[in-house]
Parts: sequence; C-alpha cells; structure tokens
Amino acid sequence: MTCTTSRGEAGIQIARTARGTAVADGQEVASTVLALFHARGYDAEIRDSTRVVGLGPDSRFADFNTADGIVITGVVSACYAFDLEHDTPTIPTSGASAG
Repeated sequence: MTCTTSRGEAGIQIARTARGTAVADGQEVASTVLALFHARGYDAEIRDSTRVVGLGPDSRFADFNTADGIVITGVVSACYAFDLEHDTPTIPTSGASAG
C-alpha cells in the first residue's frame, strides 16, 4: 500500500508481524504492552481487555493481541520512503525511525 511519509515523500506501508508463545494472564500482558507503547510515544489504548492498538510517531501503527492461553500476535506498520532509483523502500537500520 502506498503512503506519504512525515516528510511528504512518496512511500510504501510495510507491516511486520511477530508471534510469540501463550501467556497465563492476557490482561496483565496488555497492561504492560500499553505502558511500553506510551513510553515510545504511541497514542494507544486497550480494547477487548487483551488487545492494544495505537498510532505512533512517523505514521506507525501497532496492534498487539493476546488472551489467556492464546499465542501473542503483534503487528507494527510504518511508512517508508521509496527509492525509485533502486526500486526498493528505504528501510532504516534497527532503532532508526521511519519517515
């Protein structure tokens, strides 16, 4: 999907999905994830007691879901500028922000 970066450049939306192991207390995990999202600048909230969704800096979107005994699933999406010369998105190295 195409998008516009925070710098006004044409970009491509890239989502990354991570799956983890089952947890004993989904609500406790959701509370911890919510605090982490807030610490990283996301406007986030808990939905359905075990799902955390949020919008973050630089057009990032995150959706983290878990429930008692169910595998943790996390999705993070961001808009990255597209390098037309090399026909590839310009994904920064780990720790750098998307634009």
